[in-house]
Amino acid sequence: MNTIAAKAVDPANNMSTASVNISLDSTPPQVAINSPPDGYTTTADSIDVTGIINDIVRGTVNDNQGSVLVNGVTAEIANRNFTARSIPLIPGSNTITADGSDQWGNLASNSITVTRDTTPRVTLNIESGNGQSGFIGSQLPNPLVVSLKDKNNNPVSGKVVVFRVNENNGTLYDTASGTEMRAAAVLTDASGLASASLSLGSWAGSGNNRVEVSATGVKGTVFFIASGMMKLPAAIYVAQGSQQRGAS
Repeated sequence: MNTIAAKAVDPANNMSTASVNISLDSTPPQVAINSPPDGYTTTADSIDVTGIINDIVRGTVNDNQGSVLVNGVTAEIANRNFTARSIPLIPGSNTITADGSDQWGNLASNSITVTRDTTPRVTLNIESGNGQSGFIGSQLPNPLVVSLKDKNNNPVSGKVVVFRVNENNGTLYDTASGTEMRAAAVLTDASGLASASLSLGSWAGSGNNRVEVSATGVKGTVFFIASGMMKLPAAIYVAQGSQQRGAS
């Protein structure tokens, strides 16, 4: 913190002063990639990247208080969480780098390695439902749908697919039983498809709801991400400070 003071004096020696406080921020933000994990292997030609950017600001970090580029792609930021969609992958090893900047130009970065495997084999694939958003605690409008295909791209039916919430405190909704759970096992249908519905967790942020999906006997997993938006305030209450007294 720096105090800048000014003093003015007129010819009659009347004096007046004023001052302001200015802080110098030379501390870079903290940037971390949460998804995918370092060393992750996928068969897809692109991937969504989520993570956290933290900085010394009032409240939380949003788009107007920082920025993140992931391999040159601008990420969305909300409540410290960032999401960069469809980062291209080449066959083999890929370096994913998140470059963060605060509003004063201080820089930080974080990198992971992702491998794209193009070997012909049974694959688990995201079909639809990725990248949705909704109010915290609400159920997403569309189900999370994956497909299971053999090395010739034909559907694989009757296999167990497990959906598991592994970020935020959301739940998967079973329409058949009407119950909510953190993990759900679903059989692929005749078209090789399996799906689950997600109710978002109670923490708002960009891409901070994550569901990992795996299949029995299939190498690798896929991730669904979803964003939770804060609900509009319904009421305002006095917390403290009311009914005070003081001298006039």
